[in-house]
Amino acid sequence: MTKKDNMYYMWRLSDRFYDIVEGKDAYFDQEFFEDNSVESMMSYIARNFDEARALVDVLENSHLDDDYTPEKRYKIEHLDSVDKRNAIERAGGNPDRPVKSEKTRAETLKRLSEIANDDFGDDPDEWRSWYEAWKADPPPFRYR
Repeated sequence: MTKKDNMYYMWRLSDRFYDIVEGKDAYFDQEFFEDNSVESMMSYIARNFDEARALVDVLENSHLDDDYTPEKRYKIEHLDSVDKRNAIERAGGNPDRPVKSEKTRAETLKRLSEIANDDFGDDPDEWRSWYEAWKADPPPFRYR
């Protein structure tokens, strides 16, 4: 297993799962266990994958920015989550309309960590490795 393989990141999610559920009772906290399972984490990555792509791109570009300041905001454009796009399409809207926002590098890192359920710090190479591993072998969209 190499670091570029999505199995590496699946093992990290598995470790994260055990950290989250430590001390919980599987019988009484069944919903908690399912909501925090590795499968649920991977599904969340899949549903928000285009946003992750845009955030990794912004992170890389901000590291190359000679005019960087912690307050500087970077433009981000991505497709909405799969769940929202499906709801927009059912309502007769255009699901491929891009979402536009601006984030600082700190906000970008925070959102990437939320999507990945992992944290690689302010390391664009590590985040790119994470993204490329899932791009090569995408996680499943749905769980349950």
